[in-house]
Parts: sequence; structure tokens; C-alpha cells
Amino acid sequence: MHVHSTKYLSLFLVLGFMLNINAVRFIQNPADISTIEGNRVFFFCIVDDLHDSQVVSWMRDDTKLSSGNRIFKLLSTYTVTVDKVVGQYRLMIDPVSRDDGLHKYFCSVFQGSNSILESNSASLTVLEVPANYFPICSPLQTSYLLGATVTLTCKSELTSPLVDLWWIRDRHTLANGQFNIDHEKKVVHLTYSFQPELSDVGTIFTCCLSSSTVFVSRNCSTSPLQIYTNPKVSIQGTQLLTEDKEAIFICHDAVGHI
Repeated sequence: MHVHSTKYLSLFLVLGFMLNINAVRFIQNPADISTIEGNRVFFFCIVDDLHDSQVVSWMRDDTKLSSGNRIFKLLSTYTVTVDKVVGQYRLMIDPVSRDDGLHKYFCSVFQGSNSILESNSASLTVLEVPANYFPICSPLQTSYLLGATVTLTCKSELTSPLVDLWWIRDRHTLANGQFNIDHEKKVVHLTYSFQPELSDVGTIFTCCLSSSTVFVSRNCSTSPLQIYTNPKVSIQGTQLLTEDKEAIFICHDAVGHI
């Protein structure tokens, strides 16, 4: 009878141990985050009833980022901190890059090498910032023939969200610009075409850029516009020519130069 009692007691202890291990649960799951590229973000998960033999790891898709508070040197921008009192595991990404928005993040409880429980996964939406050297204004030609078509081109990086571009002349916004997206080159263009007049000589055009992720004014400018005209020439000379006699012809431009 004593032998049977000992067996039952051992079985109950084993079952109790297993139930205690399986009692682990997440009481806080990581939440989706939307942030601007370059910012700092935090993901949190809180675990309850974690057994001493179990370890919580932060995961990025199928890649293990940490084990407990030990971060694997996958990326230097990732940091994990642990508060064992409340069972909180915090993942910090600083600074956030565009590539960080391509993954899902979640916590996983490991028993040895086996994952026995996973939290809900969270996504990271990264609002992109165009590179600092944008916008770029295409340089104007040295000069344009009066009546020819002048095309101004302003270029920026293709980002999500899209940037807003507009041309300004003498503090006035120019309408009827053509906005184009080049997905292959990942750029956007705003072109503005017009036929210049002599009054446009020396005019400087400015392209402005704005975005919900850009908080400092950005712009670029063209070189001063130069306009030239075809010369108007008149010829004066003898109307009646005589064989073997000298003839004089005088060439004048429109402003009277010989």
C-alpha cells in the first residue's frame, strides 16, 4: 500500500509541475505602432506565471532577437529590457528604419528549445522621410530662344506618404504643373512648361517640398533665366550693279550695329 501511495504522490507532483509550467500566459500583447522614420519605438509584452525553466524571447518573424534580457547582436538598433517583478519584456528600436516596417514582432515563451506559447504579433508602420538632399531642381540651360518652350523639373524621392511639390515664381504658386511617379526609379517629378517672354529674363523659379514627415521647410531654385532672340539684319547697298565696278554693302543688326 505504501508503494502505491508513493507512486500516486509522485504522479501528482509531476502533473502539478506540468500544470504549473503550462499555466504561463500573456496578460499584455504587443500593439501595432505607426511612427516616422528615425524615431524611437517600444513594444511591450507582459507574462504571468512564468516558470523558472522557461525563457521569454522577442521574435521578429521567425528570427529570435533575444533570450530573456540578452539581446542577440542581430541589429545594434534593437534593445531588450526585462522587469521581472511585473513580468514585462520591452523591445526598443532606436532609430526606426524603413526595413523595420517589413516585419512582425511578438514574444515567445521557450521551454528548452521549444516554443510553447506565443503572444499576438504586432506590425510597425514606418512613415518615410525623403532624403535630405531633396528636392532637386533640374538646372536650366544657359539661355533660351524667345518663343521656345522652357520645362522646369523638380524631383524628390518616392515615399509613403507621398510628398507635395509646387513651383513658385515671385512668391506666387504656379498652377498646371504635371506630377509624375516613377516606381522603377523610386522618384517623383513635378514639371512646369511655359514659353518665356523678354520680361522673364533673370527670373528665378523655386520648388518647395512638404510632407507630413518633414517639419523643416525644404526648397531648391533654378539659375536665372536667360532669353535671346534671333538677330534681325538689314542690308544697305547699291541697288544697280555695274560690271567691273566696286559695290559697297552695309549690314546692320536690329539695334543699328554695323
